[in-house]
Amino acid sequence: PCFHLPSLPPPPTTTTTTTTPQPVVEYALGRRDKRNLPNCHFISCNVNVDLHSIMDSIANAGGRVKTVTIQYPDPHFKKGQKKRRVVKEDFVKVLGEKMREVGGGVGDEHVFLQSDVKDVLDDMRDTFGGNDMFEDLEEMGEYDSEINWTGVPTEREVSVFKKEGGGGEV
Repeated sequence: PCFHLPSLPPPPTTTTTTTTPQPVVEYALGRRDKRNLPNCHFISCNVNVDLHSIMDSIANAGGRVKTVTIQYPDPHFKKGQKKRRVVKEDFVKVLGEKMREVGGGVGDEHVFLQSDVKDVLDDMRDTFGGNDMFEDLEEMGEYDSEINWTGVPTEREVSVFKKEGGGGEV
């Protein structure tokens, strides 16, 4: 599913990725440096705790958040662990408010959700759909959930397609 925030005027673009394990962050930073991508950054954090300060730092540096992707979050299957999921009402509310501020409110800000666990994806979609700041592009007929619109397959997608005999192409 893909959601977007409707409108306001734009500043310059920065790409920041939050992820949890520090070794993954270090690996990603190394790949970024090899590819000379100065507008891309990775940090290790608890995004539910640090979202305000991350978005404020981007804004203070003159950056802009145009797209947020939430891909393959830990599913926390047990009912008692569901509260540990990344996408919760408070997170969506803060994200919507901060994306309006840091995104420039142009109306081209998007949140891309992806999971290989249907219940997790449905829960994320329902949580975003329950917030008036976001519009569901699939419901509006402007997005096809069968397509990864980023154009860049994740390592998980490549692995699955290879196993299914698709040669790793998405």
